[in-house]
Amino acid sequence: MGSPSWMRWGPEAWRVQASEVPALLQTSERLAESALEAPSEAKFLEQAVRDLVIMLGADAAAVVERTPDWTVIVHAGRDEAIRPRLPQPLLAEAQDRDAALHDAPWLIVPVDARHGRLLVLHGERLVSDALPIALAIGRVL
Repeated sequence: MGSPSWMRWGPEAWRVQASEVPALLQTSERLAESALEAPSEAKFLEQAVRDLVIMLGADAAAVVERTPDWTVIVHAGRDEAIRPRLPQPLLAEAQDRDAALHDAPWLIVPVDARHGRLLVLHGERLVSDALPIALAIGRVL
């Protein structure tokens, strides 16, 4: 891991490249439909993390919750990429800062501050340019 890139929700989060707007809109629409149709929050989150693995080219994604240890709530993709290797110091710092971060191969986004939840993505192809999209999607989750 190198030097992390950080981003908080605000004006800089809207610097999504024009070429990424269609994918962001399609994913947002799918998430909205899933939220309305899903029989439970867990089923909604399962579908959401599956979509994000595909959209962002991650190996795996999960929503984790601090209880006080980090617990995987839902997961998609390669299990071995997430569960045994959760970057606990990065998770804690992202939660404390209430900010998204990219520190290859990890991309971590706050999802639900009141429950201590974070979206965690893992993948060698994840880049810091994905922070605005991941942060916007994290706001929806």
